[in-house]
Amino acid sequence: MSLPAPHPALRVCVVVPARNEEDGIGACLHALARQRGVRPEEYEVLLVLDACTDATAERALAAAAEHPRLRLHLLRGPGRGAGHARRVGMEAACRRLLRVGRPGGLISSTDADTVVAGDWIAAQLAAAAGGARAIGGRIELGEGSGDLPAGVARWREEHGSPGLRGRFSGASMALTAEAYRQVGGLAPRAALEDEHLERLLVQRGISIALPEGVRVRTSARTAGRAPRGLARDLALASWFERNTYGASEAAGAPAGRSTGAVLYSARGAAHAAAAAAELLEAGLARWATPVGPDGPEDTPEGFGPVRGFGDALWRGLAATPGETLVFLDAEAAGARERARALLSPLAARSGLRLACGFRDPGAGRPAPVAVRSLLNLYLPEAAGFVDPNPSEFAARRALLEELPFPAGPGVGAGLLVDAVRREGVEAVAQVRLRGAPGSSEDPEETAYAALAAALFRLGAGDPEELSPGQLFRASPEGLRRSGVAVEERPPLRRAGGGRGLPAAGRSGGRRAPPPCSAGSPP
Repeated sequence: MSLPAPHPALRVCVVVPARNEEDGIGACLHALARQRGVRPEEYEVLLVLDACTDATAERALAAAAEHPRLRLHLLRGPGRGAGHARRVGMEAACRRLLRVGRPGGLISSTDADTVVAGDWIAAQLAAAAGGARAIGGRIELGEGSGDLPAGVARWREEHGSPGLRGRFSGASMALTAEAYRQVGGLAPRAALEDEHLERLLVQRGISIALPEGVRVRTSARTAGRAPRGLARDLALASWFERNTYGASEAAGAPAGRSTGAVLYSARGAAHAAAAAAELLEAGLARWATPVGPDGPEDTPEGFGPVRGFGDALWRGLAATPGETLVFLDAEAAGARERARALLSPLAARSGLRLACGFRDPGAGRPAPVAVRSLLNLYLPEAAGFVDPNPSEFAARRALLEELPFPAGPGVGAGLLVDAVRREGVEAVAQVRLRGAPGSSEDPEETAYAALAAALFRLGAGDPEELSPGQLFRASPEGLRRSGVAVEERPPLRRAGGGRGLPAAGRSGGRRAPPPCSAGSPP
């Protein structure tokens, strides 16, 4: 789209990237058209339409028709995200300001779901007149903020934005054309281009002014157009507040009529029998199956000896009836309280499919830092899990029977990632558990297996081709190698062991121990 020549009095170019923003673009442009303290010929708006398939362009032109003094120009974006579209607009703005001989003119930017204050441009010009070469401001949450959980706005103010606490962002930022050229322009990035620009300015020694008088109100929506940014941040913070339960939040004992329990002990199924009996006696489960590393070889049929922690849980699922299952470490104290805490969210909220347990840092679990970092990079909606490789959890059978189980200690990470990708993060909760786990774990093997399970689900490698996993450990004393179970058991429905009934027939070895029962299945 060709642009007319800039007005000789041009001092500010406002860049607005937009993709399918028909609902918000009118309010955005009305606010820009009503700016006080600046003459109409001194600023213009460059609206970058980025592969819009709705009526954004038509709504924008209608808004401009209501304000004949608004200088609105439409540009075409590359259709690769807000960052790329903003760059198109800012490059054009820089050229136009230099064309009229104003290297000190401002390239300003806001978003199509943002409403700027009536003196937004005038306040930026005042800051520039005082020597500022880059300008942020105050960014408040507007439409939709009342729908957010109570603590989200406070979280955003205190922790939710890196750098300058989000006060220099796409919703409100400006810099002189000269400063823009000095940093080499806006980087071609699909998202978080504002944070990258901030770093470039700091590296070049260009300070960013944050005048309180520069104010905007931006949408508090949690479903954004960009893969990263404010909407994603708000969605994650909202999920964390809604779906994180404290150990004392169990809302009474959930009904045990259709609940089964699988209890694992590294010392063997016999050791887990006492914990199973405890749950049955308390009425928290109707069926309970103790499992261990020496578990059944033929449940389901034809899978040979138990390969690890996840394999034992998978076989326990096959042997245990119930529409809801809770998986516990039988060697940790307080099985009754932990079962109650994990089952309560599922009993209270029908939309939840999985509740993952976590403990306070230092409570004995291997540090989940590596897996959490991986999720931050490739599955950011799941970045809020305290322990992304839970060893204790409760879930609906309908979900568990559709998911593969990593055979080793990475089973928690595999189930969590699959559940998030299959059901959405809102279907998964996390529950704080008291005390330390009882079963000992090798931190390196656990981290290795959890990373492998997550990476396999993100498209990196094939568990069958890479099994058994080879873990090399280097130390000043030399190099050691150990094998880690990274192969996976297929979804139980496909393996023929669904609905809590072991597959018929035997392939040799011991029979599966029958589940403890408080009565016959209904």
